Amino acid sequence: PFSTTQLRAIFSAPLYVGCRDGEQGYATPGPNRPRNARFWIPLVSMFCGLRLNEACQLDVSDVRMIEDIECLVISERSEGGTTDKRLKTTSSERVVPVHAALLDLGFMNFVGQRRRSGEIKLFGEVGMGATGYRSTTCSQWFRRFVAKAGAGSPKTCFHSFRHGFRDALREARIDRDIALALGGWTSA
Repeated sequence: PFSTTQLRAIFSAPLYVGCRDGEQGYATPGPNRPRNARFWIPLVSMFCGLRLNEACQLDVSDVRMIEDIECLVISERSEGGTTDKRLKTTSSERVVPVHAALLDLGFMNFVGQRRRSGEIKLFGEVGMGATGYRSTTCSQWFRRFVAKAGAGSPKTCFHSFRHGFRDALREARIDRDIALALGGWTSA
């Protein structure tokens, strides 16, 4: 997992506290606080335990209210008719509640904007990579981002968010079967 020092560096980078813009100026301090894929994908992965590709390929319709709880539906199926979604394993298909920290940061406002604009993909600006996965381009960007934020380490990568998620579930004493189901490590 990322260390506390690395997480502080990542989430105090200009992208999260104020940058020039959400494109090439994401690492330059400035007055803007863009709420785009670059902003949300690391947070969603950290707080919900998603693999990078699971987050990158989310459809707007994958964010649903289930039993009065906002959730992310991780699935290869698409209500938008796309066929570009893939899961690592069959147990990867799952429903994950949207963490309260994401709600506090305005995640549902972002989802609502995407829904109102008729978008199918939640993070439509993340293009398909040469390997056929949306995560390819996002992974390359994230490596550069972490280095610019001063949080780089040879032992950590984007997947470190999942390791941190699993550790947090363990530390919170979440029932093992529930923790495994939330992370897509096994079906409940």
